[in-house]
Amino acid sequence: KRLGPTVALRADMDALPVPDFSDYFAHATAVSFADRIVPAIAFESSRGCWWGAKHHRTFCGLNGDGMGFRAKSTERVIEEIRTLHAKWDVPRFIATDTIIHMPHIADLFSRYADELADFRILYEIKSNASEAQLRTLAEAGVTYVQPGIESLDDDILRLMRKGVTGMQNICLLRNCNEIGTRVFWNMLCGFPGEDSKTYDEMAKVIGLIQHLEPPHGPSKIRIDRFSPFHVTPRELGFENVRPARAYGLIYDLPEEALREFAYFFEGDRIDGGDAPIASFWDGMK
Repeated sequence: KRLGPTVALRADMDALPVPDFSDYFAHATAVSFADRIVPAIAFESSRGCWWGAKHHRTFCGLNGDGMGFRAKSTERVIEEIRTLHAKWDVPRFIATDTIIHMPHIADLFSRYADELADFRILYEIKSNASEAQLRTLAEAGVTYVQPGIESLDDDILRLMRKGVTGMQNICLLRNCNEIGTRVFWNMLCGFPGEDSKTYDEMAKVIGLIQHLEPPHGPSKIRIDRFSPFHVTPRELGFENVRPARAYGLIYDLPEEALREFAYFFEGDRIDGGDAPIASFWDGMK
């Protein structure tokens, strides 16, 4: 079931124009610190989320305009990358995709590996990607990935509706370490129904895998607009959901007005628990 607003989705992704970054580069080359800017070009090969369309992660508020997954053709993606590189001569690219289109691994990155090998590309992937898939991506320049690991505990991953296990997440970290791919990930805390002792166990696990890419740290989960936590909070363990405190500090408006435009929210756990961020962080150290 789609939890966000109902809008007409762009079905023909190939009909979209190639983005124009002229304004950005005009400003970037004019500032006094231009020599310190290391730009990366954003490009898009798909929209929506094929996993979220089947199992909407409880905390995810992305794709509020439509979860339905649609992708550009292989020919259009490689042409877009060629066009952007030819115009701006920047070898670093960041895919804006919520999640990689799996057929692109073979149809795009395998076929054009030689052409893409000298680039440095970041993609969001799912953490159950196989070692062979990771190697194919790395050989085609995808040397930075954001896999949405979020936890190493099976029970908490089930609360998130992630569709992977803690061991799969560790295997991905291990494979990326061997291949030479950088992994951007963090730990999320504060899910209704979680056991705080779980974080003590995860801290021990992290102590055993210090040779792998570390997380950026633990973060308390946020209730985002369009996420299941925001749409059906009581069903998932939250009450008194309200706009994040920062909105009231910035805008002198009643809460009713803040609710109309806020994207970030906070709430109280019905089970009375709280995210053990401080103790977990100390345990990781």
